[in-house]
Amino acid sequence: MGQYYRFYLKNSKGERMLCPFDFDNTFKLMEHSWIGNEYCNQAVLSLKDMKSAKVYHLGDYAEDLVTPAIYRKVWGGEGCDPVHFTKSYEYDRSDVVFISCPDRKEYIRYPFSTKNSDDWYCNHFALLTALGNGRGGGDYRGINPDMVGQWAGHTLKVSSKEPKGLNKIHGWMFQED
Repeated sequence: MGQYYRFYLKNSKGERMLCPFDFDNTFKLMEHSWIGNEYCNQAVLSLKDMKSAKVYHLGDYAEDLVTPAIYRKVWGGEGCDPVHFTKSYEYDRSDVVFISCPDRKEYIRYPFSTKNSDDWYCNHFALLTALGNGRGGGDYRGINPDMVGQWAGHTLKVSSKEPKGLNKIHGWMFQED
């Protein structure tokens, strides 16, 4: 069966869970983890709005990889306190931002679209924050699968300026076989 994913962002001021259906997308990781995808773009814009947050792109088969409270907030269940977030941010598709993970001393360049709308490139933000990869159909099965989820649960920040003193992770790190 296929594993479904949702973004969950949390900081000291609040928390948000984004569902792909709210942004005209589907749940499986590789159905929405492409550069230019509206669901991923809205997750990045939500992170930017929050200034910084811990980010989880949580699969429904990854219950053992987070606390029970986080899992319930994302996937429901008894005692669930929904944090469903549906706001859609305006942006220019030609924009580029930088997302950093200070704990790991890394950052990525995040384009909101590709130059050619027919190009399909893996979205490294979606993959770096994904928890549960390899447990279901529709998961990422390309090169460097061990890097998937390395940023999950870490505090991330979005900036319009390229960070100094951090190591850049290049987009080509994730490619389909």
